Amino acid sequence: NGVTINSTKLFNLTANEIDLLGGANSVQGSSTILLQPSSAGISIGVGGGTGTLDISDTDIAALADGFSSIIIGRDDGTALITVSSSTFKDPVTLRMPGVSGDITISGALSTAAANAAITLIAGSGNSGRFTQTAGSGKTISSGSGAIIITADSIVLNTTANTIIGTGPVTLQPAT
Repeated sequence: NGVTINSTKLFNLTANEIDLLGGANSVQGSSTILLQPSSAGISIGVGGGTGTLDISDTDIAALADGFSSIIIGRDDGTALITVSSSTFKDPVTLRMPGVSGDITISGALSTAAANAAITLIAGSGNSGRFTQTAGSGKTISSGSGAIIITADSIVLNTTANTIIGTGPVTLQPAT
């Protein structure tokens, strides 16, 4: 029970709930896969995080290694993405870049085994924020992949060794 996406173009799944129930590595492809809610103001929970659109660890495990990129969120998103704890096998972008769009990492986010990039794009303006909550085990880890955080307000965990990798780390404003 698997699906292979045979396309060099973006594969887009837009819904307020996405369940990939074919088992681990059941969704295969080499293009970019986009998982997004149907409208800009809908929140997203990743790996147990709270959100209307729930991208669970089961959904993430269904994505086989080989995608050029995994994108979660809309290019006009204005709500909140909350990540509890997730491990991806390919480069991942979490985006909520509209005014007041927020991203909160409250657990471990990793692409370390794949040495793949992590890109986090939060909203612009004074009300858009990226937050990595405090405490041990709340890490962002990319192996040798880049870590890029774009937001006008960036709050990082002050516990030692919470952004882990040998690739470049970029913190940049959204506006």
